[in-house]
Amino acid sequence: MVRLMPLRPHRPRRRALVVGAGIAGLLTARVLADTFAEVEVVEQDVLPTTPVQRPGVAQGHHVHGLTARGAEVMERLFPGLGAELATAGAPGGDFGQIVAFRFPDCWSPRIPTGIPLQTFSRPLLETHLRHRLTALDRIRIRIRDGVRVTGLTGSPTHVTGVRVRTRPAADLLARLTPVSSVRTYAHCANQRTHYHRLPHWPGGLLALGDAVCAFNPLYGQGMGIAAVAADLLHTMLARHTHPCEGDFTRAYQRRLARLTHRPWMMSTLQDRGWQPDPTSDRAARATGALLPVVQQAMADNPEVFRRFLAAMHMTRSSAVLLHPRAVLPVVATAIRPGRATADAPHLWWGHTPHTPTEPGTPTPQAPPPPRTP
Repeated sequence: MVRLMPLRPHRPRRRALVVGAGIAGLLTARVLADTFAEVEVVEQDVLPTTPVQRPGVAQGHHVHGLTARGAEVMERLFPGLGAELATAGAPGGDFGQIVAFRFPDCWSPRIPTGIPLQTFSRPLLETHLRHRLTALDRIRIRIRDGVRVTGLTGSPTHVTGVRVRTRPAADLLARLTPVSSVRTYAHCANQRTHYHRLPHWPGGLLALGDAVCAFNPLYGQGMGIAAVAADLLHTMLARHTHPCEGDFTRAYQRRLARLTHRPWMMSTLQDRGWQPDPTSDRAARATGALLPVVQQAMADNPEVFRRFLAAMHMTRSSAVLLHPRAVLPVVATAIRPGRATADAPHLWWGHTPHTPTEPGTPTPQAPPPPRTP
C-alpha cells in the first residue's frame, strides 16, 4: 500500500510512504520519486544486503521470470537493469523455447515466439532494485526494515499516516546463522480484493500489488502486474496536480481493477483446468469446458500459442485471441474426435521435470525439444 502525505497545504507533493519493500513497493517508490520530494519505504523483514532469501517472500528461492510488458516497464524505470541482471548471472532467451506449459491434456509447443524472457531469483532482482532505488540522487529515499505497520491514522475520508511497531528481535535474528536452509511455499492461490467497489475510498491512500490482486505464482504474472500497476500510477501522477485527494485515489483503484481483470481471468481459468469448480456459474462452467480445447489448439497450432502468449504478456490486446487465425484452429480442434490425456508437472523451465513417485510408477517425460523456424 502507498500513503501520500502532503506536509503543508501549499506543498501538495512533499512526501510519500510505501508499505512493503517487495517488487510492487520498490517499483512504486521509483515512480513516486518523480513526483514527491521524499519517499520512505517501510518493510517488516530485515532486508539482506546480498541476494539471499528473506522470510516475507514465499517461493523466493526458485527461478522467476517477468512478462514482456513487465520487463519493458522495469527497464524504462531503471535503464540498464536487464544488462545488470545478465552480468549477475540471469540468463535470457525466447519464452517459447525456455518455458513449456503442461496443460491437463498436453504440452505447449516449444517454438520461437518473439517474446523475450530473462530468468533470475527473486532475491537477485530485489537486491538490484533496492540498490538502484537508493542510488537516485535527486530526491531523498529511505528504506526502513524491521518495521511492521499496524494501522492507519486519519479519518474515514483521508489517511494522514501509519502506525508502526519496530521488531526488537530483528537485529538479533539478522546476526544468527541458520542450522539448515528453510524453504517455504505459501500464498499459492489467486486472491483479489475489490477495493474499487467500495462506495467511499479515502484520499491519501492507494492499494496495489498483492494487497489488491495476488496470482498463482505458477504463471509468473505477479511481478509483471506490479510493474504495470506502477506504470499506471506514473501516468496518472503526470496528469493530476492533487494526487492526495480522494478523486485521484478512487480513480486509480478503478483503473487498476480494469488493468488486472484480464490477467486475473487467464490465471483463474488455467487453474480451473486442473480443478473444476462445480459451484461456479454457468458462464464459468462453459468457459471451463472450452479451455481444454483451446489448450489443445495451442499445442497443435503455433499461431494460436503465440497469440495466447501475446495476451498473457500484455504486449497485445486480448482481442488478438478473437482473430480468425486463433478462432478457426480452436473450432477445428473442438470438432476433432479424441484427444490424448496424461499427467505431468505443470511447468517446465529448461530441464527434465521430476516428481517423486512410488516405486514402479513411470517417470513423467519432458516436453518435445524446441522447433526451429
